[in-house]
Amino acid sequence: MASLVSRFPGNRQATLDCVFLTWVGVLTLACLWPIWAYRFLPMQDYPQHLFIAHVLSTFDSPGFDWQQNYELNSGWGAYTLTYGLLRLFATLTNIEAAGKLLTSLYVLLMSVVVLRAARYHSDVQTPWALLLIFPFIFNQTYFLGFQSYLLSIPLLFLALMDLADIASRPITIRSILFRFGILALLFLTHPFSVLTYLAFGLVMALFNFSDRAAFKKMVASLVLVTLAFVVWYIASSVQANAPKHDWLVWWWPLNEIAAFYFTMFTGMRWFNGVNFFALTLWGTVFGLLLYFAMREWKHLRVSAPLAVLLALALLGYIILPHWMGYYSYFNLRLAPITYVLLAWLFANVRVPNKAGHVCGVLVAGLVAVSINLHAKISAETEQLLPILAKMEKNSAVFPLLIDRGTTVIDSTIFYQQHAHDHYYYHVLVGGGVNPLPFPNPMLPLHLGQNHHWPTPKNLDQFPQDHWQALLSGYRYVLVRADNPEPIQRQFGFATMVEKSGPWTLLATGNTRAPIINENH
Repeated sequence: MASLVSRFPGNRQATLDCVFLTWVGVLTLACLWPIWAYRFLPMQDYPQHLFIAHVLSTFDSPGFDWQQNYELNSGWGAYTLTYGLLRLFATLTNIEAAGKLLTSLYVLLMSVVVLRAARYHSDVQTPWALLLIFPFIFNQTYFLGFQSYLLSIPLLFLALMDLADIASRPITIRSILFRFGILALLFLTHPFSVLTYLAFGLVMALFNFSDRAAFKKMVASLVLVTLAFVVWYIASSVQANAPKHDWLVWWWPLNEIAAFYFTMFTGMRWFNGVNFFALTLWGTVFGLLLYFAMREWKHLRVSAPLAVLLALALLGYIILPHWMGYYSYFNLRLAPITYVLLAWLFANVRVPNKAGHVCGVLVAGLVAVSINLHAKISAETEQLLPILAKMEKNSAVFPLLIDRGTTVIDSTIFYQQHAHDHYYYHVLVGGGVNPLPFPNPMLPLHLGQNHHWPTPKNLDQFPQDHWQALLSGYRYVLVRADNPEPIQRQFGFATMVEKSGPWTLLATGNTRAPIINENH
């Protein structure tokens, strides 16, 4: 975020401490390791994003029945970059590896943020606190699987740093092209981060109000982004084939908002017992930084703009609604933003190199905690594989997910950790349909609007003896429950095919999946 112009500490330097760069390299590799070491990523919404990209990549393939059940949205804007990259990677490898490549890109971009931010401090001291950004990579929204939003986080900070450079650098063709490129990437990734950029950018511009030339250049950039965002949002909201969904606004209780925030520091656990090893590591690293901050208190330079941005992000986290329009976790998406800002503020603390190595070791331990979570959640997801091996291609699947949670991370906060695992059927076996797509009209794929697939909610509206007729279009009932026996009795017309862990596969006896007209 540069010096904004001179208010941010330090100036950009050409070199960084080699030892610090080594730690950045080691921690980058450590963060990439769990993405490739385990088959399934521990990301709640990830299977559905992978499914959408897979359908987009193979929509015209005669081997799949996608065209019978889905419609494409050819619009552009939010999510375009994510699905575009997934489709590109899928041309080079399989769809599973494509998803891992995209997640790896997120890690690499966060490393770029660390390196670029470090250059603003290297003339004064090695910014050891920036290493905290690496364990922050595996934040709550990572485990929730908000893949497009995750990719937008490093783009947001790179765009903000570039905005600050407007005030301190002459405008050149190169700078214009870079600025346009980074803003276009941000715009094509996630709308929430575009809104965050506009809010933060306005604060940064106000800090430069006394420099009218810099202020005008920054505001002009913000106005252009605002106009582009408004035009896109209006156009994407009135698509004819977009799914209809009620516009909702509601808030989480304050205690749950606080619990969500602090799970970052307790091993992604809170209501069901914290991870004391993770808590000890975080407490030690923050204690170390606070010790040196207090020791150098009289000489400590705190960046006022960074402090204001952190305060603004925390305020938004507390007062914004949890659900806004089509988006859940609306306010909670600010949590990883505040973590990066917090690490950046601590980068102003002068930490001796020996203590910096201790900081690096502690950070590596925190990354190891996340690696362990990857391994355990992947093992939970792998319980689905024997079920998939028994399922036929291009089948309609009725997912009945009674138990969607996990025993690895907090089952209250991450109560839907496995809610989208059934999409692995469509990705790994191929084809077919299920009735549970995202209602967001901005996504590039929707269920066909002239068809209706009964959902689990529909079952509650009919007596049990009507269920067989209601589900006549489905080939399988896929159940996830600790005790599937009562459910098997309720679906007495179906035959059990396979059971693995909490998963049970029931076959309805239908050899094909006829589409049910919504008028029936």
